Amino acid sequence: MNGAVALVVVVICLESRVVFHSFGRYIQVPPPLNYLSVTTTMLGGAAGAGAYALGMISDAFSSLAFTALAIVVSVAGAIVVGFPVLACTEMVMPMSSSRDRSMFQTYDYNFSSFQEWCWKQFNVKPRPTWITTEFGGHVRK
Repeated sequence: MNGAVALVVVVICLESRVVFHSFGRYIQVPPPLNYLSVTTTMLGGAAGAGAYALGMISDAFSSLAFTALAIVVSVAGAIVVGFPVLACTEMVMPMSSSRDRSMFQTYDYNFSSFQEWCWKQFNVKPRPTWITTEFGGHVRK
């Protein structure tokens, strides 16, 4: 029991000092959802790793519970940081909408403003051709 309490204390200290102090600008979710998501990611990951290390995952139910915990932890982590970073580095997806053809508000895509936002948020420049450079897809004749 003391080990579990110590683990929670260490994870919360790391969360407040390292995650929110050092990497706070990369967290794209507004409070209080950011605290909930980061706590879910860190404590859930630590609990799952601890349960696996202690051999507590042995039957079908515990394996199912561990898998569900891993999915929740991964989703929370992706929501907090992952998607905006991917949008700036690997998966540039230009989107716009018009009043005549969409139910959404009118929005014109502007790559230069998107590039500025990525630089301010993550100090990276978008690579719009990364996906075809990495995996192919260029038309060759």
